[in-house]
Amino acid sequence: MPDGVMFLSDKIVVKTADKTFATPWHMDCFYWTNTRSKLSVWIPFDDATGDNGTLTVVRGSHKKKWTMINEALPNGEFVFQIANNDINKDDIVICSVKRGTGIFFSDQLVHGSTKNDAGIDRYTVINTYHAPADDEPFDLGFPARETILPVN
Repeated sequence: MPDGVMFLSDKIVVKTADKTFATPWHMDCFYWTNTRSKLSVWIPFDDATGDNGTLTVVRGSHKKKWTMINEALPNGEFVFQIANNDINKDDIVICSVKRGTGIFFSDQLVHGSTKNDAGIDRYTVINTYHAPADDEPFDLGFPARETILPVN
């Protein structure tokens, strides 16, 4: 983002103890079509492990073109996914990190999560940013935006 960084959104993600399904493989850009590139920061409020629903990523996936499938979970979430058989299992990284650790990733990165089998809730905040520019129609749904690192 050579022209600075502009805040777009933040959201709290809760993996409750009874939310035992894994988040399927997806890319955020599938949900943010016809917009400029985004950068997200995933920050867990609790230690995140493979047992409590931590972030998983596919190494190098931001450099590859992927095919989206339209197949939502039974609860209607994650309509746009990437098929499991398209993922090379050797490239999967389970992001076990201490609370407060920031994981930065592009909207082009294939990611998901493990199941929460720990029996306790896990909380995360995801902050999303993009390059400063005039509002795009997509941006109008995110009113709390400002340039935080202007170009000199």
